[in-house]
Parts: sequence; C-alpha cells; structure tokens
Amino acid sequence: MAPDNDVFAGYRTHTIDIASPDDDLVTVPAARGVLTFEDGEGAAILVVAAADMRRAARSRMTAAASPRADLRAITRRIVTIATDSVFETDLLFLTTARVRLPSIYKAAAERWRGWFLHVHPDEEHPRFVKQSTQSLEMDGGVLLGPVSDKHAAGKLIDRLIDVFDLCRYHSVLVQAPSGTACAYKEMGRCPAACDGSETLESYRGRVREAIECCRDGPEVVRDAWRKQMTQAASRLEFERAEHLRRKIDDAAALTHRSLRWLGVLDSMRLLCVTRGGAKDWARAHLVIPGRVLALADIHLDATRADLDAVLARAMILADGAPAFGAAPEQCDVLGLVSAHLYASGRHARAHAFVQLADALDMADDLAMALRGVLKRETDSGDVAESSDHAVGEL
Repeated sequence: MAPDNDVFAGYRTHTIDIASPDDDLVTVPAARGVLTFEDGEGAAILVVAAADMRRAARSRMTAAASPRADLRAITRRIVTIATDSVFETDLLFLTTARVRLPSIYKAAAERWRGWFLHVHPDEEHPRFVKQSTQSLEMDGGVLLGPVSDKHAAGKLIDRLIDVFDLCRYHSVLVQAPSGTACAYKEMGRCPAACDGSETLESYRGRVREAIECCRDGPEVVRDAWRKQMTQAASRLEFERAEHLRRKIDDAAALTHRSLRWLGVLDSMRLLCVTRGGAKDWARAHLVIPGRVLALADIHLDATRADLDAVLARAMILADGAPAFGAAPEQCDVLGLVSAHLYASGRHARAHAFVQLADALDMADDLAMALRGVLKRETDSGDVAESSDHAVGEL
C-alpha cells in the first residue's frame, strides 16, 4: 500500500512474499527507499527508511541474537518503494508511517522538528513566542520561520526586541499605561508603552515592522535605514542618525546562518532540487507550507525554456495551493522540510533549496542548483548515505 502524498505518484513499488524464515531477500532492491514489513494479515509491523533496502531488510530479518528484533517469525511480506534522494526517502518514510502505523507514527515525526515564532500583531499587547512544529497555532496570528532550532528561535526574539525597541517584560507591558518603566527607557532602548510614554498603537506598529523585516529580509530593511540615516545626517538630525546607525548594526545579527530561511510562513515558496533517477538527471519539488509536490525531472543540459516551464508550473501550483491550516500531517511535513533546510554535512550536499520568486534570474538560480546537486553526486557518489531509521509495533 503506497501512501497518498502528492510527491510519491509514480514511485517504484514492489511487494516481496517471504517464502521462509531463511529467505535471503535477494529480490529486495539494493537501492535507497522505504520498506514496510507486513504480517500475514497485511498489517504493518515496521516501516524503515534505508540507503540500501536489501541490506536493511536482511539486518532486520536476522536471528534473535541481533540487537534488533527478529522479524522472521511474523513477517510474510515486505513492500518496498524505491526513491532517488534522502529528501524523498525521509518524506516517504514519514508519510508511510502516518498511513500504515497511525497510532504510533508521531514517533517518526519527532525525528524532524521545525522552529518558528508566533505573534498576533493586532492584539492589544502583542509578543513573540517560540513554537515548534509539534505545537503550531494558526489562530489569526503570524508565523515567522523556520529557524534552525529552539535556541535560534529564542535568540531571534531577543534580536527583534533589540532592533525594534520592543518590551522585554510582557508582564509589565500588559499593565499599560499604568506600568512602571524599566531601565531600558532611561537607556533610550524602549519608548515605554508600559507607562504611557508611547501609545500601544505605536508599539504595535513596531511589531509589524519587525514582521516586515522577517518577510522582506534584514538587508532590505537595513538598506532603507541607511538611506534614512544619510538623510537625517544631512538635516543635522544627529540623534536620529545615531539611532538608525545602532539599528543597522543590531540588525546585522538577523543575517546569521541560523536564520537563513527566516520568513513569513504563509509566503514560503521553495524549490527543492535533488538527484533524479538516472545519471545527469535531477528532480525539482515545489515546497509550500505543509506540502511537497513533485514538479519535474530535469536534465543537466536543460535549456532555459525547459527551466522556465518548470518555474511557470511551480508558480501556478503555488498560487492555487490552499492555505496552511496547521493540520498535524502538515506540521509534520513542515518540520521535515525545516530540518532539511538547515541540514549540515553530507545531508546538506544531497539537495539544494531555491527561493521561488517573480525574478528574472530564477532560471539561472535553478540551473545553478541543478549543476551543484549533480556535480556533488559525480564527485562523491551517493553523498548522503544516511543511517537507517524506523518506527514499528515492536
């Protein structure tokens, strides 16, 4: 039984009947993919993601002396689905676990967790709160991310507070305008909405500016502030110019690699380029919040017209996609995508992500990602021979 996720239509599925406990499993493909071990009733016992499915199957179907459970006595079939990249394998593993083992698949989802900030900019006293994909809320607020991990999410809150002079003590802010201002007011680092020195509407305006900074990118915002600083200095408004210079310097922290893919979640539109099914072929996937859609296999020698056609289809699909609703399966996919966005080492070299935008150089960006993935495959073989992972009723 193949999972019902959009990305897996047409994948190579094969069912192997186990004739005896001593079956050598030679018919299991020695290829990357996902295996499902079934009992005599067709119920799933174990779902495994593997770089080599035959080796993984043999490892699981060993004698009881193995540290892994001996499945020989209860396994009657092994269903394999071959994939061509680590990204596809992980996504297929997650989806297969959800479909075949719904009562325990969350154990698989815990392997990948994305981190975001949540904020209600129109609340009376808005504040940024870090959330993982295991507990995302979509109740009229805004989600910012993904960032690399929980620590990065906490640091991002601190950086946004510093850059946009936001309140550091929410328990005092909610007392506005009757709160007692802290030392940051005296330091010129907070206009003090808590004691009424500024209106809450002005405060909410700065929260919206922080969201716009995450949406547009810190360099866009810093460039705008540089122009404002120059103008302020030309008008001899040196205090204003110094304030802007400080904001420009503080905002440099928002360019840290742990925030490389920071944005407004609703605007997430990415292309993930992975290796394809044959030499000199790559595969492009559209990544939108909570969904991954297979776009096309692309040859190394693809023309610009070929790449433009892939990009045009991606834009059409992205424009027509339903809004992210924070359903559990959507959050799990989002967590997996977030983990791959910030992957390091061999995993990072196995794929390339490209921001999808209405830009003239998008075809060039896609071509560069395509060449990079295929060159790394040529230089290093299968560059992401990851360790197997599994979930099951054992």
